[in-house]
Amino acid sequence: MTSVGEVFRIFVEAAAETQIRYAVVGGIAVGVWGRPRTTRDVDCWCAVERGALDRLFDSLESRGFVIDREAAQAEIRERGYCRLPYRETYLDIFDALGPFGESVLARRCKEEVEGRESWFASPEDLVLLKALSDRAKDHEDLPGIYAVQGEALERDYIWSWARRLAVEADTPEILDRIREAERRGSTIT
Repeated sequence: MTSVGEVFRIFVEAAAETQIRYAVVGGIAVGVWGRPRTTRDVDCWCAVERGALDRLFDSLESRGFVIDREAAQAEIRERGYCRLPYRETYLDIFDALGPFGESVLARRCKEEVEGRESWFASPEDLVLLKALSDRAKDHEDLPGIYAVQGEALERDYIWSWARRLAVEADTPEILDRIREAERRGSTIT
């Protein structure tokens, strides 16, 4: 099993054990909803209330993670996520804070990957998360999601949140990224 696959398995087991609400996002989710690509980490949006985060860290540590809890909790408070190393890969835990985070968790979908059922962000929420990112790699994932999902994507939901996030997160470029992804996705066969 690859290191990414091992971290994915460990996280899913720990999340199930601690009953933390989560949604896998990032490259692994792109493989579920769009055109698969390689990834070097596991990205998850989680409901990280203090007690839940401590339980998750306990479970991860029992499976081989070494976590500087003070630093990880400070990262979540200051940046909204923490990056936990495991061998040569990482587990990134994002705080699903606020109305959009709650929407991501409410709309998550159960899918099977690597032989285990796991919760994934919906394809619509993955589009929004990728469009919000400031990384070109994330923007390149967007047309593939549109191409694979086609008419199944709930475009009204995407555009409603995109307009809201453009203002709330001061990211008006999200609108152009989604427009471009729709255009490019429709040309991929």
